[in-house]
Amino acid sequence: MKLKLILMSLLLTFSAQSWAGFGKTETEKFDILLMVDDSGSMYSYEANLDQFLPNILRNFAGKDVQLGLQTTSSLYQKSLVGSVELMGPSISGDFDTIVSHTQKMIGEFKFDGSANEMFFNSIVPILTGPENQGFMRPGAKLIILIISDEDDQSPESAKQVISDLLEYKKFDQIEVHAIHSQNRTHCTGKETSTSKIQQLVDMTGGQSFDICSKYWSSYQIPL
Repeated sequence: MKLKLILMSLLLTFSAQSWAGFGKTETEKFDILLMVDDSGSMYSYEANLDQFLPNILRNFAGKDVQLGLQTTSSLYQKSLVGSVELMGPSISGDFDTIVSHTQKMIGEFKFDGSANEMFFNSIVPILTGPENQGFMRPGAKLIILIISDEDDQSPESAKQVISDLLEYKKFDQIEVHAIHSQNRTHCTGKETSTSKIQQLVDMTGGQSFDICSKYWSSYQIPL
């Protein structure tokens, strides 16, 4: 009899705990860092970039999204020693608000940024610096999207970037995607290499898209 009462007590406790969370679904959180090459050679991609943002964010409609934007020019306006501030405040809110704010900032691009595209040595300082405290939220998936027609030229390797990120996020919470020159030939025919960016994408199971295609504004980031 005593054993039966103990078993019934355990069953009721388990049932209460199970039903307490029944029907409740926590909204998925996504922190998206958009890193854009705004050097002169990117000018011809402005229209695609403007169209691409609503498409990329459409999958995140109805979810808890925070978006930060950084460019090659804004990186060079600030010291890369320590932290680097995002271009403007990070954006959160409903789908239309995020899209309109981001498109407004992109409309202000002058495409005169540095020709030295150094994304890798600024990723972790941006995400962890005091200027951007709160951008990387606990439990949120971190998505980094690099848009550039040149490879990264900073000394950091893809392996080093991942190693540094793992001090702050679990591996399954990190994804890097890229729109870049996938082949070793630049869109203009000039020889180039995008091996570093592609390595970072591959290491996180992300996807890369060809910036030379005139259709890349329709690409999507899978959830």
